[in-house]
Amino acid sequence: VIAAYLARLLPTYQESKERYAMNIVSMTVLLLFMIRWIPTTTRLEQEMKREFPVGAVTYLRDHPALGRMFNDDHWGGFLIWSLGSSRKVFIDGRLDIYEYSGVLEDYIRIVAIPKDAKEVFRKYEVEACLVSRAREADLVSTISRDPGWKTAYSDGQSVIFFRDPKSRK
Repeated sequence: VIAAYLARLLPTYQESKERYAMNIVSMTVLLLFMIRWIPTTTRLEQEMKREFPVGAVTYLRDHPALGRMFNDDHWGGFLIWSLGSSRKVFIDGRLDIYEYSGVLEDYIRIVAIPKDAKEVFRKYEVEACLVSRAREADLVSTISRDPGWKTAYSDGQSVIFFRDPKSRK
């Protein structure tokens, strides 16, 4: 409908007014822009490694038996995308759907008051945690001091903890 309306407003095509040189310049500029600004696969992979726990996901693929896992909300979508249905996430970026069931409130409680994490983990039967060193430094510190948790994977960006089977009740 809009195209038909615009066709009546715009003048009809006239071959005599065609500017081939201008078209060539426009296409060249567009091509140069695409070459310069569209990221390469290597650059995309580097950005992904900088923003998301790629190493931790590799570890999770190799060790699927860690049990129910708590994760950083910023990484939930990436975990769903990279692990598929092989591992359920605790939370992801769609926070509104977690609010109704109370999971968002519990997530905020874990992150804001790490000493309460043990109680909330028990409620959800959490056996593993994938946490960000930067965003959840207090939680990382709290879990790492708890003798019931062991470090399964660690890099500069993320840590995976798992509950020691001896400490489970």
